[in-house]
Amino acid sequence: MPSPIPYLSMENPGEVCYTVGRTVRTFRDAVDAEEKRWHAFSRVLTPSRRARLARIFDYARQYADAGTVAVTPRVTEVVFLMALLGIIEDIEALESRVEGLEAELESQR
Repeated sequence: MPSPIPYLSMENPGEVCYTVGRTVRTFRDAVDAEEKRWHAFSRVLTPSRRARLARIFDYARQYADAGTVAVTPRVTEVVFLMALLGIIEDIEALESRVEGLEAELESQR
């Protein structure tokens, strides 16, 4: 008999359930459920901050393959870690662009 496979409940976010022989819900589904859980918080934010919060969940979806193999039942931890990875990538790209622009300015002098 196969071992039970843990998955996160869509009805009760954060609750870990177990299944044997059934399809496990995707990590993207778990991210969607987590985003819904933060909906009340999101509603009181200014529109620009609401958009930034939405970007956090967008980053999480971009790294869903990594989130699938994360060894934690806490989706929020994985969502925020993946958002940090995405933010770091954006910062590094901006730093590289600034360095290129600075070098271009220096060469024009």
